[in-house]
Amino acid sequence: MVIDEIRRRSARTSQVRTLEAQPPASAPGPDLAVEIRDCIERLPDSRQLPVILHLQGFRNVEVGRACRSTEKAAENLVYRGLEQLRRCLEDKGVAPG
Repeated sequence: MVIDEIRRRSARTSQVRTLEAQPPASAPGPDLAVEIRDCIERLPDSRQLPVILHLQGFRNVEVGRACRSTEKAAENLVYRGLEQLRRCLEDKGVAPG
Protein backbone atom coordinates (compact mmCIF):
# COMPACT_ATOMS: atom_id res chain seq x y z
CA MET A 1 0.00 0.00 0.00
CA VAL A 2 2.74 2.43 0.87
CA ILE A 3 4.58 1.65 -2.34
CA ASP A 4 1.38 2.27 -4.34
CA GLU A 5 0.98 5.70 -2.74
CA ILE A 6 4.61 6.56 -3.51
CA ARG A 7 4.08 5.54 -7.13
CA ARG A 8 0.90 7.60 -7.38
CA ARG A 9 2.60 10.69 -5.99
CA SER A 10 5.54 10.18 -8.30
CA ALA A 11 3.21 9.88 -11.29
CA ARG A 12 1.35 13.08 -10.28
CA THR A 13 4.61 14.97 -9.88
CA SER A 14 5.74 13.73 -13.27
CA GLN A 15 2.46 14.89 -14.85
CA VAL A 16 2.79 18.34 -13.28
CA ARG A 17 6.36 18.69 -14.56
CA THR A 18 5.22 17.67 -18.04
CA LEU A 19 2.46 20.28 -18.00
CA GLU A 20 4.82 22.98 -16.74
CA ALA A 21 7.33 22.18 -19.49
CA GLN A 22 4.75 22.67 -22.25
CA PRO A 23 4.52 26.16 -23.68
CA PRO A 24 1.24 27.90 -22.90
CA ALA A 25 -1.45 27.87 -25.56
CA SER A 26 -0.97 30.78 -27.89
CA ALA A 27 -3.10 33.69 -26.85
CA PRO A 28 -3.84 36.60 -29.09
CA GLY A 29 -1.01 39.06 -28.77
CA PRO A 30 -0.92 42.81 -28.79
CA ASP A 31 -0.84 42.81 -32.59
CA LEU A 32 -4.39 41.49 -32.67
CA ALA A 33 -5.55 44.26 -30.35
CA VAL A 34 -3.96 46.86 -32.63
CA GLU A 35 -5.65 45.34 -35.68
CA ILE A 36 -9.03 45.26 -33.92
CA ARG A 37 -8.68 48.91 -32.85
CA ASP A 38 -7.71 49.89 -36.39
CA CYS A 39 -10.74 48.09 -37.84
CA ILE A 40 -13.08 49.62 -35.24
CA GLU A 41 -11.81 53.08 -36.16
CA ARG A 42 -12.75 52.34 -39.78
CA LEU A 43 -16.37 51.64 -38.82
CA PRO A 44 -18.93 54.39 -39.31
CA ASP A 45 -19.14 56.57 -36.19
CA SER A 46 -22.66 55.34 -35.45
CA ARG A 47 -21.41 51.73 -35.15
CA GLN A 48 -18.15 52.25 -33.23
CA LEU A 49 -19.57 52.69 -29.71
CA PRO A 50 -22.15 49.87 -30.02
CA VAL A 51 -19.46 47.45 -31.21
CA ILE A 52 -17.02 48.49 -28.48
CA LEU A 53 -19.69 48.09 -25.80
CA HIS A 54 -20.71 44.71 -27.21
CA LEU A 55 -17.10 43.50 -27.19
CA GLN A 56 -16.86 44.59 -23.57
CA GLY A 57 -19.81 42.37 -22.71
CA PHE A 58 -22.73 44.79 -22.63
CA ARG A 59 -26.13 43.47 -23.69
CA ASN A 60 -28.15 45.12 -26.45
CA VAL A 61 -30.47 46.76 -23.92
CA GLU A 62 -27.49 48.41 -22.25
CA VAL A 63 -25.96 49.39 -25.58
CA GLY A 64 -29.26 50.98 -26.56
CA ARG A 65 -29.38 52.99 -23.35
CA ALA A 66 -25.78 54.14 -23.74
CA CYS A 67 -26.42 55.18 -27.34
CA ARG A 68 -29.81 56.70 -26.51
CA SER A 69 -31.61 54.41 -28.91
CA THR A 70 -33.87 51.39 -28.77
CA GLU A 71 -32.71 47.87 -28.10
CA LYS A 72 -33.60 46.89 -31.67
CA ALA A 73 -31.58 49.77 -33.13
CA ALA A 74 -28.63 48.81 -30.92
CA GLU A 75 -28.93 45.19 -32.01
CA ASN A 76 -28.86 46.27 -35.64
CA LEU A 77 -25.83 48.55 -35.14
CA VAL A 78 -23.94 45.81 -33.30
CA TYR A 79 -24.80 43.17 -35.89
CA ARG A 80 -23.77 45.29 -38.86
CA GLY A 81 -20.72 46.66 -37.05
CA LEU A 82 -19.48 43.19 -36.13
CA GLU A 83 -19.94 42.06 -39.72
CA GLN A 84 -17.82 44.98 -40.93
CA LEU A 85 -15.25 44.30 -38.22
CA ARG A 86 -15.07 40.64 -39.23
CA ARG A 87 -14.58 41.55 -42.90
CA CYS A 88 -11.89 44.09 -42.06
CA LEU A 89 -9.98 41.54 -39.96
CA GLU A 90 -10.31 38.92 -42.71
CA ASP A 91 -8.94 41.41 -45.25
CA LYS A 92 -5.95 41.92 -42.96
CA GLY A 93 -5.50 38.17 -42.70
CA VAL A 94 -6.13 38.20 -38.95
CA ALA A 95 -9.48 36.39 -38.70
CA PRO A 96 -10.35 33.04 -40.23
CA GLY A 97 -12.20 33.47 -43.48
